[in-house]
Amino acid sequence: MSLHENELSGEIPAELGELTNLRSLGLGENALSGEIPATLGQPTSLTSLRLGGNNLSGEIPATLGQLANLTSLQLYRNDLGGEIPAALSELTSLKSLGLNGNDMSGEIPAELGRLSNLASLRLDGNALSGEIPAELGQLVNLQSLSLNENKLSGKIPAELGALANLRSLHLHENQLSGGIPAAFGQLSDLASLRLEDNKLVGGIPADLGKLTHLRHLSLEGNNFSGALPWGLGSLRSIEHLSVNDSMSRRVKSHFLRRLIESSAAQADSEIARLIASGESKTVEFKETLRGTKGDGKPEHATLKSIAGLLNTDGGHFFVGIRDNGEACGIENELEKRSTTEDRMLLWLTEAIEDRMTDGAWNRVHPKFHVYDGHRILVIRCDQSPKPVIVEEGKGEERVKKVYARTGPKTQELKDIETQWEHFNSRTLRSAATEPEE
Repeated sequence: MSLHENELSGEIPAELGELTNLRSLGLGENALSGEIPATLGQPTSLTSLRLGGNNLSGEIPATLGQLANLTSLQLYRNDLGGEIPAALSELTSLKSLGLNGNDMSGEIPAELGRLSNLASLRLDGNALSGEIPAELGQLVNLQSLSLNENKLSGKIPAELGALANLRSLHLHENQLSGGIPAAFGQLSDLASLRLEDNKLVGGIPADLGKLTHLRHLSLEGNNFSGALPWGLGSLRSIEHLSVNDSMSRRVKSHFLRRLIESSAAQADSEIARLIASGESKTVEFKETLRGTKGDGKPEHATLKSIAGLLNTDGGHFFVGIRDNGEACGIENELEKRSTTEDRMLLWLTEAIEDRMTDGAWNRVHPKFHVYDGHRILVIRCDQSPKPVIVEEGKGEERVKKVYARTGPKTQELKDIETQWEHFNSRTLRSAATEPEE
């Protein structure tokens, strides 16, 4: 049952708990108020309970711990108070737990470390206190951990360095003390590390330079000492870096210059690596952007492919590369169409703005490169937060379609159920990749 994002008000009927065969209940993004009925712990077939984005108050019923098959529990952005029930640790099938944006207090239950299937844990934006339980280091499948904007204190547990699948770790705006655990250098998949606005001291571990996938590193608003480690110059993926104002300006200037000087070589190396890896869920090759015959088929294929990447995990669309990975370049297409690179980009911009969902262009980043002696166009596609729809056909005959990547192919999601399953599954995979605002 999904009544997500309507204008529903009033309280949640306790009678919903009598729907013993209910598998999914989505009442998020409405204006519901009152308390969460304890009876919602009765439909044991329930796999998804989504009540986020309402005005619900009171405490979380401990009876929700009886939902043994639950994989997603979303209670974010409400007015829930009280403590996090330790009974939630009984939800051993849970993959995503979102309690962020409430007014919950007390300590984080150490028992949450039993949720071995958990991929995303968001407790940010509450009033939680005490120390971060070391037991959270047992969540071996965790990809995203957000405990920011609370009142947490004490040292950061070194055990968090054992979370090998972690991509996002946000602990900012707390009262944490001590140093950054050197074990964080083992988080090889980490893309975002935010520790700003705490009371951390000591030096910045040089081992953070091993985090080659790190894009976002925020350390300002602490009491770190010493110089910025030169090893951070190995952060080839870094896009945002902020450190203490007390750090030497000369050191920061030299460090940033080193990053800039290496960025071009890193970009070329990354392009070569992606092409060598072949077509996949996140990589697609096309010989031309629009074709050379003007029949519209290659143009449609281009928009279809870009939409597929946007609707799945993002990725790169290469123009001027054959299916086998050989470079043929865009020179022939430019000559046959008597056009230029600037006009090629203009067509791409106008086609996306005309044929795709509003805002899709903001997620598309085209850039020309030289590869194997040929000019190619590399279009980086960032995962879209909402489904991207492509309009095909002409005039009043336009038909709206949704595409997604399945392995190295782009396929149409033809019905609402298939679309819902795709985007629901994608949410669990991608929750860790986007840093919170």
